[in-house]
Amino acid sequence: MKSIPKEQIDTLIRIQELEKQAYLFNAKLNEIPKKLGALDLNLEISKEAENTMESELKDLKKKYRAMEDETRFSQGQEQKNQEKLRSVKTNKEYQSSLKEIEDLKKKMSAMEDDMLLVLEQIDHFESLVSEKKKETETLYQKIAMDKKVIQAEAEEAKNNLANIKGKIEESIKVVDPVLFTRYNWVQQKVGRLAIVSVVKSVCQGCHLNIPPQMYNELHRGDTIRFCPHCQRMIYWNGGSEQHKRSPGLEAGPEESPNTKGQGAP
Repeated sequence: MKSIPKEQIDTLIRIQELEKQAYLFNAKLNEIPKKLGALDLNLEISKEAENTMESELKDLKKKYRAMEDETRFSQGQEQKNQEKLRSVKTNKEYQSSLKEIEDLKKKMSAMEDDMLLVLEQIDHFESLVSEKKKETETLYQKIAMDKKVIQAEAEEAKNNLANIKGKIEESIKVVDPVLFTRYNWVQQKVGRLAIVSVVKSVCQGCHLNIPPQMYNELHRGDTIRFCPHCQRMIYWNGGSEQHKRSPGLEAGPEESPNTKGQGAP
């Protein structure tokens, strides 16, 4: 591969870094509908619970009204039995009427107990419904605020994404078209991480050793090669190794790690 100006390599690396940032902002934007949907679902669950409680309260009140109707009917029956008792002519009829009156009184007493129990349940559910309504209203207000925060985050992400896309377009204009075409080709093969540095003869994409000769060629800093293992574009970033080598010394064959194991040192 012919000599490539370092500025071109740096521009290609910058494009990839900008694309990474764009990917993250896109991912954040894609999460926005899920976040909003989760908030709506929480509110819907709370409202459904409130509606269920109100429905149960309505049923209890309906049950109590039915009991009241039955009690009034039983009271009417008792009154008729009392009138009937005064008009009976035989002892057998009298005893029969007394038994009917006694059974009716027991039934009415049991009904009164049931009505008291239902009244207690009504009071309990009225309290629950009241609390649930307050809870739902509080949740509604919180969700409204959360949505504003999420929408603000979405707007910020959109602005950042637009800014990054603009920078990518500007960078593409100054990079060599042939070089960028190769970059795109590699990206289609291996994914977003198409160009990586080599540190101490190790490709930072697949973390396997590259051949010593290729490593020495990269040390010139004016070329890009393809990793023989992962096919990514590789370059040498001198700054990443300077703290590991003595100042003023160039990397030679003897400094390259042994490639027999084909693994990171």
